[in-house]
Amino acid sequence: MDFIRKKIKFKKHIDFNFVSHALDVNDHDTIFSGTWYDRKILQSVMQIRNVGKNQEFKSVYDQIKKRCIKKQKNYDLDLFMSWVMGTRSITHKDEYDVWILGCHGRTLYKVGYKEIIVEKGDLLYIPKNTIHTAIGLDPRIILSLGIYND
Repeated sequence: MDFIRKKIKFKKHIDFNFVSHALDVNDHDTIFSGTWYDRKILQSVMQIRNVGKNQEFKSVYDQIKKRCIKKQKNYDLDLFMSWVMGTRSITHKDEYDVWILGCHGRTLYKVGYKEIIVEKGDLLYIPKNTIHTAIGLDPRIILSLGIYND
């Protein structure tokens, strides 16, 4: 695990209006991530797939790639957002390395036995097969860069 405070600079403020516009002008798959979606939709986490292909995210995507990807690898960039505090991901592990970038709000990440609060501009590295959970302390938006080594 690696944590870097305030390393990414944003040319545009990424907030819920920014995400809404990005969805209006691009074709993205969106899914609910977590288990609340059947009766508590606004207490769920929304995942927007492959936003790295979206022109609105190009400058921040280029910064993340430059800082986080050392060799040519397969990768994708997804956005996760939630509207109310207390929303959380399921506790899980990914089969690939992940870099988390805070864009809006604060998110508490429980990574193994450590707790890290990710805010705007912060980068958090989570190695593949590491158990973790994300808990929104505020309404939040984060970007998740998955790096596939194989």
